[in-house]
Amino acid sequence: MFRPTLSAPDDRLASSPRRVRFWAASLVASSLTFLGCSSEPEVGQLSGQDCLVIVLDALSADHLGSYGGHPEASPTLDTLAANGVRFEQAWSQSSWTLASTASLMTGLYQESHMVDAAGQALHPEASTLAEAFRMEGYECIGLTQNLFASDDFGIGQGFDKFVTMMQEAKKDGFMAKAVIKQLEGQGSRGPRFVYAHFRRPHAPYDPPAEVLDMFQSAPYSGPITGTPKDLHNHNKGIVTMGPNDLRHLRALYDAGIRAVDDELKTIFESIDMDNTMVIVVSDHGDAFAQHGILGHGTTSFEEMVHIPMLVAHPSLGQGSQVETPVMSVDLLPTVAELFGLSTEGVALAGRSLVPELTGASQDPRLVFTSSRVDQGNQQFAVFDGRHKLITCPDQDKRVLYDLRKDPGETKNLASADPSLADRLEQEIADWRARQSPLQRLSAKRLKHESQNAMKALGYFGDE
Repeated sequence: MFRPTLSAPDDRLASSPRRVRFWAASLVASSLTFLGCSSEPEVGQLSGQDCLVIVLDALSADHLGSYGGHPEASPTLDTLAANGVRFEQAWSQSSWTLASTASLMTGLYQESHMVDAAGQALHPEASTLAEAFRMEGYECIGLTQNLFASDDFGIGQGFDKFVTMMQEAKKDGFMAKAVIKQLEGQGSRGPRFVYAHFRRPHAPYDPPAEVLDMFQSAPYSGPITGTPKDLHNHNKGIVTMGPNDLRHLRALYDAGIRAVDDELKTIFESIDMDNTMVIVVSDHGDAFAQHGILGHGTTSFEEMVHIPMLVAHPSLGQGSQVETPVMSVDLLPTVAELFGLSTEGVALAGRSLVPELTGASQDPRLVFTSSRVDQGNQQFAVFDGRHKLITCPDQDKRVLYDLRKDPGETKNLASADPSLADRLEQEIADWRARQSPLQRLSAKRLKHESQNAMKALGYFGDE
């Protein structure tokens, strides 16, 4: 649903010496803008070390403390940011899980890998990050609590083992234990690439009661419980949420972030952080009626595509903040350069962010994103570092924002500056024309229990 007429935004340590050093560093790193590195990293300098990529499903950047969100929501991630590199303006390549995860794994836009609808799967011709790691002798393990980020949709391509844990998605601490198990014993085994896709803070927003108490200043007695059905009913106009309902919904969501943040604390205190590159990112954000919509997938507004991106390793920048716009498709070429992985013959949409990770800069460029195709009224967006244009070709509509002055996307400038809107719209058209789409591939038929698990996350039906 495209809503160019906008409403006003909402109101708003471990036993290992290595781990002690890592977490104690936050006491000083948080007060520094950039410590830098003694020299630029060489290609492959992290070869032989572990790589951990963590995806927190449906996490909007502006809900983390280090991005201006609730200070109690993300102490572990804020510490990671203080010890690593935080990308201030990171964009997901799409506003829903399947397409954006495929982009992260392949370094390709949705318009090239063609995993653009719920019934599609990643084509085997696509080259993945896991395949690149395996070519270098890495053991590759995937752990996921969302079937859209699973082997049923081709996301497990290249992994030695890809485990779906849908039934354990509500068991607090279960995922953390699984991640730790895969990364323990580093000195007695070969190097590993571990991909861990957490369900939280994705709906249903169901945090532990004791955590929720941290985010609610007053009891709530209304009907909203944070289920996917609540979100669907609002978006369909069946239920209209008032300020108290939305405030409660945000509290549930922020408490879910804190719950998974506590799991990450357990992980980071248990693994060898000196010899593991850690990347934390999201597949997309979640909306809280900033533009009339709840949830994700349907638009390209900031609340759905602006994601956190944190990278930490002792050899990289500590406590630095990168303002240059980046994309999730940049992660594959970045990791490939640091670990010496081959990308020969692979056409990548992104570029390596190693310069930014070491305090340097690169020439500015346009970044792009798009919504899913099977919800109707697909949107495309481009950002030039200041101005953002969103187009909806199905409705022949467009909106233009100056994100420097208007980060909440409340004032449409398309009529006031039609020449800029025309230029950026042509950039979108040229970008779409440059894509080399792979053949569409149908996903595996889901088992009954898998369909029920997906339905519980709000993907099928009205649940």
